Amino acid sequence: MKRFVSLFLFLSCLSLFASCDTSREVSIDTAEPPPSIDELVSEPPVLMIEDGEQTITLRSGNGEWSYHIGNGKWASSNFCGAHPLDNIHTPDPVPLSDNSVALAFDLLPDSVTVLCWPDTDLGNTESSPSEVPVTNFTFSSKPGSWIYEITARWEQSDNRNYHGHASYAFYAVFQ
Repeated sequence: MKRFVSLFLFLSCLSLFASCDTSREVSIDTAEPPPSIDELVSEPPVLMIEDGEQTITLRSGNGEWSYHIGNGKWASSNFCGAHPLDNIHTPDPVPLSDNSVALAFDLLPDSVTVLCWPDTDLGNTESSPSEVPVTNFTFSSKPGSWIYEITARWEQSDNRNYHGHASYAFYAVFQ
């Protein structure tokens, strides 16, 4: 019985890890391959947030990314990290000196949404977020301590050899 329980726990953990980080190569028939670029864009771009006095670099935590690898083939990755409200993985809040927060990406996305939760929701991953208006890749932070999640989308098109979406999260305080 002990062996059965141990095997069951091992297989459960293995399936959990397998569902969160998958990479696959698929062949897609295309009339013309996407144009080549000098650098292969094999992962979502880095996001830098700027508040006038500091720049903070964020890497994506959740999302999906696909990129052309040549000969009509694309590689895809799905990745999942902790929920923004998972207080086990939430660092100390970043102090913001200005309520205007600019978003700067290595590759400009087609769309961006910003959601936020008050820090009193830390640990409650079922809590509903508020949407924050974004204009020209800039949003206004709220007074107090908030957890922000930025989701960026790069749509598939004929003039690029990558597409996907990624989310970035940070914990900030503005007084």
